[in-house]
Amino acid sequence: MRADKRIQRFHSVAFRIFGIIIVIVLPVNIIVLFFAQMISVQSRQILEAEIQNTLDMSAANLEDDCARVTKRLTFLSFSDEEIEKLSQYTDEYYSSDKSRWMRSVLDTLRGLRQEYPAVNYVYIRFPLNGNTVTGGSVGVGKDVYLGVVDQMLQEKGQFGTAWKVFSEGEKAFLISVGTWNNMHFGVILDLERTLNQMNFPEYEGSRRIFFANEEETIFSQEGKEFFEKTGKSLEELRSSRAYLVYTTQLEGYDLKLVEVVENAGMFAALPEAMRVLEFVAIVLAVLAVPCLLICTNRWVSRPLRRLIRAMHLVEAGDLSYRIPERNSSNEFEFINRSFNTMLKQVEKLKIDVYEKELEKQNITTEYLSHQVQPHFILNIMNILYSYEPEEYELSRKMIMCISKYFRHIVKVNSRFVTLQQEMEHIRNYFEIQKARYQGRFSYIVEYEEGLRCAQIPPLLVQNFAENSIKYSLRAREETFILVITEYCRREEELKLRIRIADTGKGMSDEILEEIRIFQETDVSQEHLGVGIQNAILRLKYIYGESTAIRFWRDEHYPGTNIEIILPIYLEEENLS
Repeated sequence: MRADKRIQRFHSVAFRIFGIIIVIVLPVNIIVLFFAQMISVQSRQILEAEIQNTLDMSAANLEDDCARVTKRLTFLSFSDEEIEKLSQYTDEYYSSDKSRWMRSVLDTLRGLRQEYPAVNYVYIRFPLNGNTVTGGSVGVGKDVYLGVVDQMLQEKGQFGTAWKVFSEGEKAFLISVGTWNNMHFGVILDLERTLNQMNFPEYEGSRRIFFANEEETIFSQEGKEFFEKTGKSLEELRSSRAYLVYTTQLEGYDLKLVEVVENAGMFAALPEAMRVLEFVAIVLAVLAVPCLLICTNRWVSRPLRRLIRAMHLVEAGDLSYRIPERNSSNEFEFINRSFNTMLKQVEKLKIDVYEKELEKQNITTEYLSHQVQPHFILNIMNILYSYEPEEYELSRKMIMCISKYFRHIVKVNSRFVTLQQEMEHIRNYFEIQKARYQGRFSYIVEYEEGLRCAQIPPLLVQNFAENSIKYSLRAREETFILVITEYCRREEELKLRIRIADTGKGMSDEILEEIRIFQETDVSQEHLGVGIQNAILRLKYIYGESTAIRFWRDEHYPGTNIEIILPIYLEEENLS
């Protein structure tokens, strides 16, 4: 028995490969030198990756600051009372009210500048009265950048924010412009000053960091002097061994961050003795490789190829194939016997697990879809019941809205409706709630015309519209609710984004935490309503990994923000 066990050990793959390594790779010092060389190469790769990551992180931080301050300006344009009053003020002359409004707006812009130090200058222009309120200093005249703004307004569309790089003298600037409610607003960044504020880490070796555009125009005085000194273009530096060039793109700004590092002196040369040892180690490795390849091919690769071929045949549906029993190592003999035994058992079962799981998923999806409707109907009946007999007009308006709702329900004969139908339904729902909560909130429901026929699950947005009313209304303040559907690009794919936002008190941290837990575990939470849970599950069952839903509260405003990302399907058949 002991003799048989010894023979089995000699026939094992592990023993054979271990013996080959021991025989060939004897000098321990050469092995150490080999790993030292690997560490040297890895150290260089790590340093290069660190430089690139630092550049990417700096660009991402700048993009984030620009995006955040732009969103803040957009939000202020319709939520700040003084800004809104100035946008409607048509008199060219000053008044006490106008002065007070402008001081308040100026304080707001100064606070915004302090919050985002990367932004050098913030402006809001009111075309109706010709006034411009600014915060910060940028080193360029107002007539210059307002001329650029006018040019950008002619080029850009009605919605969104446009960005542009322009030069004045030796300086280059990045400027943005957005429009809303009879006003133009945006920020200006002095690219040279912004570069100095990015606080790149110091390390040995000469480096140059600057901004450039797609045509590789350099927006840095130091960068221009560097290229004049070297006499090379940026493309020539990339192919030069004397320099390492790293770039990262700032998406949406026609701008990229470029770093040029001198290669000389960055990595010290190995001592001469180490080079000799490296040569010896390479020679030994060259001799060892053929032996290892031959042994590995015979004892590992061939049995693995037979096993892989058997797996491909089974995957193609041939359950009658069996792996031939040949002389091989003990491990592969055991694997082959187990594989053949498993195929015999599979031939006898004939169970299609996939179809049952798919049937279960379809039943669950239909159940969740139908579960939403009685939930909303019950809310409507409660609202209608709350009216007094003398509130005839309100009751009449409510009944009209209810009839529109039931007409929408009757039309929903499938699992999907068009985006236009869903948005009209949401407007109708808000009108129902406004009849109950008069003067308590206002709303905007908009969508891009190209998405009007996009297919989405029915009553999907309604769940979140209900929560905007439930969690956002305050006793003495009017709440604004925004529902916007637009195109967006995720991982190079064009998708549909539904954004629901409000200015109310929003969901509590506890509710947001329960939503996060439910999204990760699918376990029902105690304080989380059926509408949100159903919406999350329906999206997961229908779209799988092609959808995303996110809930958050802005750190400066307590209202709830919801973002739903869906693939764009204009025909319902594409969703099956």
